[in-house]
Amino acid sequence: MFGEVASAIDIYKFKDRQPDFKFQRFQETDPVLKEKVWKIRIQHPNKRIDRCNVFLDKTQLRLWDSDNDRIRTIDEGGGANFVIPNGIIHPNSPVTVKALNKKIRKVKFEDLEITKP
Repeated sequence: MFGEVASAIDIYKFKDRQPDFKFQRFQETDPVLKEKVWKIRIQHPNKRIDRCNVFLDKTQLRLWDSDNDRIRTIDEGGGANFVIPNGIIHPNSPVTVKALNKKIRKVKFEDLEITKP
């Protein structure tokens, strides 16, 4: 019984360290590419996400406001949008969010909530 209680406490502590945030997708014209693309939005984290980056399958996505930046620290309550290049999306593609090179969330592209820009 002690082992079960210890395991439950360990899981609670692990989950408590993980930031909670809105994780959505939307379409919008990209100012860099000048064409309509899908974007991934991370919004309103309950704690800072250090060195956040997002991957679709194994492709690291760039930030919406840069030609080549792919990593950004997102402050508590803040947000960031990541651009998915056209032609690489498949419904079952995993979208992975990492912080400090550790996976903090992974969802299939088709399972992400669709929202408006």
